[in-house]
Amino acid sequence: MKALHKDILIEIKSSFPRLLSLIIMIMIGVAVFVGLKVTGPAMTGQGDTFLEDLRYQDITVRSTFGLNDKDLQQLNQKTGVEALEYGYNADLLIKDKEEVIRLQNMNEEISLTQVVAGNIPEKPGEILLDRDLMSEYKIGDTISFEQEEAKGEEESLLDRYDYTVSGFGINPEYITEGNKGSTTEGNGSLKGFAVTLKEHFKADKYSVARYRFENLEGIATSDPLYNRRIKDHQSEFQKLLRDRPKEKQDAMITEINDSIVTGQEEIRKGRRDLADGQQRLTDAQKEIDNARAAIENQMSQIRAMGAPIPGELTAREHALNTAQEELNENKAEYDREKKEADEDLQKAEEDIQEARENRNLIIEPSYNVDSRVDESSLYGYFTAAENLDIISNIFPVFFFLIAMLVSLTTMTRMIDEERIQVGTLKALGYSNNQISRKYLIYGAVASLIGTILGIIIGTKLISFYIARAYSVGYIFEDVKSSWRWDVNILALIVGLVCTSGVAYLVLRKSLRENAAALLRGKSPKGGTRIFLERITPLWTRLSFLHKVTMRNIFRYKKRMFMTIIGVAGCTALIFMGFAIRDSIKETMTKQFDQIIQYDFISVYNNNASDENIALYNEKIDKEKRIKQSTNIYMEEFQRNSTDGITQNITLISPEDAEAFKGYVNLRKPRTDEEIPLTNQGIVLTEKTAQIFNVKKDDLFTLYNNKGEEVKLKVADICEYYIGHYIFAAPAYLNTEWDENVEFNADMAITEDHNTDETDALLLEIMNLDAAAATINTETFQGYTNDLVESIDVMVYIIIIGASMLAFVVLYNLTNINVSERQRELSTIKVLGFYPKEVTAYVYRETMLLTIIGILAGYIIGYLMHKIILDFLMGDSQMMDPTLHASNFILSAGITLLFSVIVMLIVHRMLKRIDMVEALKAIE
Repeated sequence: MKALHKDILIEIKSSFPRLLSLIIMIMIGVAVFVGLKVTGPAMTGQGDTFLEDLRYQDITVRSTFGLNDKDLQQLNQKTGVEALEYGYNADLLIKDKEEVIRLQNMNEEISLTQVVAGNIPEKPGEILLDRDLMSEYKIGDTISFEQEEAKGEEESLLDRYDYTVSGFGINPEYITEGNKGSTTEGNGSLKGFAVTLKEHFKADKYSVARYRFENLEGIATSDPLYNRRIKDHQSEFQKLLRDRPKEKQDAMITEINDSIVTGQEEIRKGRRDLADGQQRLTDAQKEIDNARAAIENQMSQIRAMGAPIPGELTAREHALNTAQEELNENKAEYDREKKEADEDLQKAEEDIQEARENRNLIIEPSYNVDSRVDESSLYGYFTAAENLDIISNIFPVFFFLIAMLVSLTTMTRMIDEERIQVGTLKALGYSNNQISRKYLIYGAVASLIGTILGIIIGTKLISFYIARAYSVGYIFEDVKSSWRWDVNILALIVGLVCTSGVAYLVLRKSLRENAAALLRGKSPKGGTRIFLERITPLWTRLSFLHKVTMRNIFRYKKRMFMTIIGVAGCTALIFMGFAIRDSIKETMTKQFDQIIQYDFISVYNNNASDENIALYNEKIDKEKRIKQSTNIYMEEFQRNSTDGITQNITLISPEDAEAFKGYVNLRKPRTDEEIPLTNQGIVLTEKTAQIFNVKKDDLFTLYNNKGEEVKLKVADICEYYIGHYIFAAPAYLNTEWDENVEFNADMAITEDHNTDETDALLLEIMNLDAAAATINTETFQGYTNDLVESIDVMVYIIIIGASMLAFVVLYNLTNINVSERQRELSTIKVLGFYPKEVTAYVYRETMLLTIIGILAGYIIGYLMHKIILDFLMGDSQMMDPTLHASNFILSAGITLLFSVIVMLIVHRMLKRIDMVEALKAIE
């Protein structure tokens, strides 16, 4: 046994290049498999742990006009609640800046804020800011906000607007960095969040209700069971709040009517009081005038008699003068008070008029019941992790398949080379198991080393870079991939199958022969007629060396198929990697350069006063920074996809369908054929049609914010890559709906497409009373850029891995080819072939098989590219499936480059062949 063990060590040492090639192949396959396999669970584990540590809410309930006491009565009836917390928030402009912060109170039980620097607010006047604002503020700084008028009874939402920064933190409600959400203030986007003490809020209505449920405790967000149960809770809320919109609308109208009646009564009373006061002054003046007339009459009579004026009349006259002075003062006071009262009454009348206008604007408030899985950023993160898990079951299969095939060829050649040695051991009395042990250990060593290296590289390197790329833009810390022993053991088993398993299968056939047969050299394969020889016109035109090449290729069919399959697999992976990379770039170009031409959308309230709408229209029409704009109707609809996730679908209907071509280029996928907006139906975006399985001429069912069903006929499907959209002519909607379309937004193109100028313009628009919201295409483009950059990392890892595998495969197979044919090659060298001619003699076959493998790889790569595109992007995005010439050229070029490098290495090997030794008889 010691001799066998020594023989194993000698074999490893003497054939180290062969062992190394097996190690590298196993290492590459394991690294890609483990790297992809552990990344998805690591990401979901990181997300699940983060959300649970900070007790992220299961469901939030919000209402258009806040949550009043009646709402709270309804919400408190929900059963199965583990924790319920009501909260305030206010979107505030930072003083002297164009940035909006969402200020909310510190939560005690749900969606806790994690402090990363400083402390949470503990004293009045303290505030904790978003971690993203650490570059602009430091602890101890004062941050001031513009005061916003409340929409309730109070004059303001807060009791103060100046705060001292006590620290910085992160909150699970804002899991993305940079993109914190939208707002109706400022330029329409949030700069970040901030938290302060609850006592600073003066609003009489809560902004949000946060829930956590008992039957969801301990269930991870990524668990399908969580999604099923959260949908049940949402359905219960919808039943619970079904009647509240109408009730709340009626109550608000009644409240306004009561305030109007009360105000009118107060105005009438005020007018009466003024009239009464005026009457009292008039009566007093009349009494004084009558008394003065009587005194003057008496004095005139006395003077006519020549008698002196009595003191009594003089005293009475003096008293009247005093009374007149007092009356004059009272008149002056009355005039001042009347002026003030008139102003107050005028203001009251204006308030009543405003109240009447507001009453007409009151619509049924909406109640939004959102679960954590409905949050788009969070959903995108978990979907990316899930897709990685799916992809991890696809890519490594090709790596392992190639490794297994090449290992089969390698181990077959190794056992054939040592055929006589196997026969000798058998003749000496060694059992089949003892003889097999050498080759099984040899394969196991290669598998074990390759697996260990692959596990380390996959877990600590590949997984790290993929997870970090996919986590870009999220507040999570770097995702730490842990050792997955189930995955590692599975990788080791696959590695052992690729080496030791293959060795056992090959060896079993040889061990069936007796020692005498094994001690004789294996008979070389006989030459046979090949198919090409039957094609006489072609065969006769081939040179002698080309005929030899063809015969050798078909003579060694196993090696031929191994080479073709190995090269095809590597080429397919490289091809697919470059194709995905180009699809990503082409998607960005087509979406934001060719399809979307507008820079922003501005939504306005068409129920606002005529004066405010006129000011808004004047801003849009006369603004010099706006090159052109068009009026559109825009509304959000919802529908659940097949996996139960609620998808938001935006309907856009332009006032001028012809002019709309300059804002959105509606065209058929991959044909550039223009799609007009007609009265025949809607134009649906391609991804939307895919996930809902909708085809042309189908009826597409949607639900509006009131839960009402809407059915629209699909006239055509257009090319569109980001988001779910419906485009329709107003005339079609007017025929389908009971009410005509009311345009509520403007789509605009700026003069110079400057991002900073656009942000400043959007801020000015949002400051107008009629403006409701703005949508900046730059925001979506930035988010999409982050997403595609994360995919790019995975693509390059696959390209690098496939390139390395291609080199090892070509080297291994070519090396085996040379080893098998040393006597043949020595013979042609003796016959006078020059070294370059010998290399060409061998490599002509390899190059031809490589080219065939590349062509086969194109087909496999095309199919893989088509399948993978569906997994890489989420439900609301897709990538351009178009293939480019560069995909074919680069994948073939890299494979051929490695083939040439291998040829140079083989050329040196061929020059070192000892012709005398090689030509010795086997016996």
